[in-house]
Amino acid sequence: MSASSNTQALFNRADQLGVTYRLDKEMTLLNLPSLQQDLQQFIDRVDHIYLTIDIDAFPAALAPGVSAPAARGIPPEVVEPLLDIIKHCSKLKLFDIAETCPKHDINAHTARLAARLIHQLAGQTR
Repeated sequence: MSASSNTQALFNRADQLGVTYRLDKEMTLLNLPSLQQDLQQFIDRVDHIYLTIDIDAFPAALAPGVSAPAARGIPPEVVEPLLDIIKHCSKLKLFDIAETCPKHDINAHTARLAARLIHQLAGQTR
């Protein structure tokens, strides 16, 4: 979540519901070990995972084909190792990509990023 792109009401509601979230500025390579640990602890507490990848959470330069481009965004270098954990946990039952807007895409950057993420989750491991 981005503090500058979401309303206080949204943060308040997430807090009321006990939602665990991380701000985009926390989603860095420096914090990756902590993020991986937090993700694994979450996975250990649930039976099944339905993952939605909100493509407008990525930097606008990588995902311009969205309705709300991210000024900062979460870099793929942080997301991909987290997706690997989810892919190999055996609890992932369904995933989707949300928030794409093809009419705003530039040279299919967003579509290619989405395809890469889909391939990572559904493709064979090398």
